[in-house]
Amino acid sequence: MSINSDSNNSSLRNSRNSLNNSLNNSLNNITPTASSINSSGNFSPKEFVTNVEDEDVLYENKQVEYKERLVTLSIKQSTLIIRYHDNNNFTKYLVADTIVGSDTTDKSVTIYSCIMNTIDITKESRRRKQFKFTFKNSSEANRFSKNIDDLFLNILPRGNPKTRKIRVILNPKSGKKMSESIFNEINQLFSDSKIQVKKTVTKGPDHAKKIGFKFNAKKYDTIVFISGDGLFHEFINGLLSRTDYEEAKKIPLALIPAGTGNGIACSIGLQDPMSCALAVIRGFTKPLDISVIQQNESKWCSILSLTWGIVSDVDIESEKWRRLGELRLVLGAAIRILNLRIYKGKILYLPAIEISKNEMAKIPKCSYSCEVCESDDAIQTISDIVSNPENNLTNPLQYSRSSLRRSLNNSGTITNIGLNNSTDRSLDELSKEIEQKEEELKKSNNYNDNISEDQDDIEKPLMKSTEIYNVPTTKLPNQQFLKQSEQELLANGWKKLEGEFIGIVASTVSHLASDFIASPSAHLSDGLIDLVVIKSDKNLSKAGLLSILTESSTGNHIKSDLIDQYKVHAMILDPSTEREGIIAVDGEKITYGRTSMECMRGCINLICRSY
Repeated sequence: MSINSDSNNSSLRNSRNSLNNSLNNSLNNITPTASSINSSGNFSPKEFVTNVEDEDVLYENKQVEYKERLVTLSIKQSTLIIRYHDNNNFTKYLVADTIVGSDTTDKSVTIYSCIMNTIDITKESRRRKQFKFTFKNSSEANRFSKNIDDLFLNILPRGNPKTRKIRVILNPKSGKKMSESIFNEINQLFSDSKIQVKKTVTKGPDHAKKIGFKFNAKKYDTIVFISGDGLFHEFINGLLSRTDYEEAKKIPLALIPAGTGNGIACSIGLQDPMSCALAVIRGFTKPLDISVIQQNESKWCSILSLTWGIVSDVDIESEKWRRLGELRLVLGAAIRILNLRIYKGKILYLPAIEISKNEMAKIPKCSYSCEVCESDDAIQTISDIVSNPENNLTNPLQYSRSSLRRSLNNSGTITNIGLNNSTDRSLDELSKEIEQKEEELKKSNNYNDNISEDQDDIEKPLMKSTEIYNVPTTKLPNQQFLKQSEQELLANGWKKLEGEFIGIVASTVSHLASDFIASPSAHLSDGLIDLVVIKSDKNLSKAGLLSILTESSTGNHIKSDLIDQYKVHAMILDPSTEREGIIAVDGEKITYGRTSMECMRGCINLICRSY
């Protein structure tokens, strides 16, 4: 972000709030180009400036004009520094992770950025900002521009944004129908970065599923969704139904929230559209668990949850008030509590780690770099954290060294700074390899470089035939637990809950909506399902239930004696047909009946912030 500081009188006071948004030095230097300071955080101005000044100067030019004033431009490891000559104590700091692109015209260079617009990082908001510098000659301008590229942009996981192609899929009917206006806003930032963009507007139900099933996975390096969780759910179910799903699922996916619940966006802490667009440009990814839901021979892939009882009742029955946005869920909850339903049934589950709710509360929240998601054995890591919480180093604003040393993601591209010792290839070698693959693609029949079309060539035949629209079931393999008897399951370590229930939530992420933290201890890629059970109790009052639902906005509902929580590998819901209710997968109603859920660890790549 752009930061002002002045040691004199009011200037320092005015700059203090802005400086508080600068992140601290979150890791030791790994390479000369590693980012050590990020654009959001809550370090003091003094600490921020100290961290920046301790970094080596990688480029400097003392004869540059900015806003008709002479300045010195310095590039350090994490920051572009603009220091005014007329007052050496007045300095602007543009942190590297806000820079998205540049333009060079004769003697001028314009730097495009996306800076913090708010002081409170829990309500992050960003805006575009340009910085235009004039140099003594075009040679100096080109040298500065090349340094910006080499030190800040070329080292990004997916390369310089101007070399990339992304596809944006939006649902015009999501939430309050703001997808188009959100696209128009963020597309300006994409233009600043020179990313090539193809936009597709979905035409109705299952359109995104058909795109996921048939799109040319070699044509784009990222797929971006402007929608709620529903469109993302559709696309994933198409993507994982492909015969080449093992390769196709490696493409990074990004979600820019425009729906009602926006559970995925809330779970990764990216709810501001411009912040999401910045994350797309930077290209850092994190694996995301996918669950396979099965009923008889029917299978679905879930990105969020399986719900039964009051939660699914409220979600599905309030659809008729969708135009009210999140208010529809509040209204639906009030109506359902006043007319409370009790459901009978059985829940079988395969425990992953047996710890109390108090011990679960010691598990740190998920972040871009956290011990749980990055460990080879998430269960052992959780056990270690619970038994020795003081040794837990995970922090939402902190890199872990293991993350920085991990250089390749599932798609085989660089995902972080620093090369793994076992992958000792230079950036030049990787670049040449990518260029060779692009040349091979251009020679193939499937390659089409015209991304301004409304439909990919590979998808055009779909418009002429309805038969090809029958997307098959997911190709993800699961263990077919429904075919095993209850006795077999119990003999293999499964456990059973039986009786009356108000409802359950089985989720693989923390949030189902901005005001519904289903499980604070859920992690994006730990391979586990967080099973939360709301028991029926004769002493439960409607006021008590309302309190539970109200406290779900903070995650404190887990503390209630009426709620049990389990970390499980898999589960089976076997509801009684005595009273038929609603079972929902990611907010979509499915047939009422015996249903299994199995978690597949780190199945897809999700665009996240890198801090």
